[in-house]
Amino acid sequence: MAAALDERAAGGGGGVAVWPDEAPMPPVVEAPPLRLEDVDGYELCLPLPRRQGRAWLWLGPHEDGQPTEDDEIEALQDVARFAAMSLEHARLSRQLADRARLDSLSRVAGQLHSHDLKNRLNDLQFLAHNLEGHKLEAEDAARLVDAIRKVTGRMQMLMQRLADPRAPIHPDLRPLDAGELVRRAVRARLWPEGVRVRCELPELPPVAADADLLTGVFETLFDNAVQAMQGQGELRVSAVPAAGGVEFLVADTGCGMSREFMEQRLFRLFSTSKEHGLGIGLYLSRRIIGAHGGRIWAESAGEGKGCTFHVWLPLWQAEAKEAEK
Repeated sequence: MAAALDERAAGGGGGVAVWPDEAPMPPVVEAPPLRLEDVDGYELCLPLPRRQGRAWLWLGPHEDGQPTEDDEIEALQDVARFAAMSLEHARLSRQLADRARLDSLSRVAGQLHSHDLKNRLNDLQFLAHNLEGHKLEAEDAARLVDAIRKVTGRMQMLMQRLADPRAPIHPDLRPLDAGELVRRAVRARLWPEGVRVRCELPELPPVAADADLLTGVFETLFDNAVQAMQGQGELRVSAVPAAGGVEFLVADTGCGMSREFMEQRLFRLFSTSKEHGLGIGLYLSRRIIGAHGGRIWAESAGEGKGCTFHVWLPLWQAEAKEAEK
């Protein structure tokens, strides 16, 4: 008998957990009926009471093929209500734990920001300012100044995000050649010798994006890919026009992810598969892409089989209107 806990409409990035693993994924339905017809693998769909959003418990037919009786359904509904209360209790406990970790992280970030790291940022900014006035080869000076400013800008942004990962994100949306932005990010990065990078980016229409925020997202994806491959493997970066926007793909040949991790933990705050990870990078990446009106998701054939992250961004409005004509 198959079963599935469906929290896709519950908010907070909920997913679907199925049992056993080979059970089919239930369809996305606005308001499924209690008794189902023509739904592969499932006979019943029991609503689960929630304080926010909606959730359902999908149940497969009896092993003997007999339909579920009304009195059985009534008993199952009681069980579903009890399960919903248990899930709500677990959810609240997790939220309290997250708040405690967030408070600790904010304190650490505040201390770093107010002491050594803040001083080093000021030193680098001062150096960048003064290098412009000294006698250096123009090309070398420009490259050095640009590199220092990029580093300091990203460090400042990181500290702000660490201080409160849940703070509102307000991107400065402009028409952006995101393909060129990704090419520059690939060229500027110091890749491990064992990592082969294939950048296959065609000419693309401009998207509506904040260049600084979007750069941070792709650098997070590159960081994760290099760590997943442990410095050995191939990274493929590509893009295609898709459904009124542009879809970027960052594919690695690393350790991959389990279906359970992707459905239940990926993109959640403080959720990480790394031994020393904080579980913030992908959480922030999803919030940043969401603030752009885009989507980010991942695919993996399983542990040890690599992973592909997809980032979809909408076209710049003027470009989209032109395309409709």
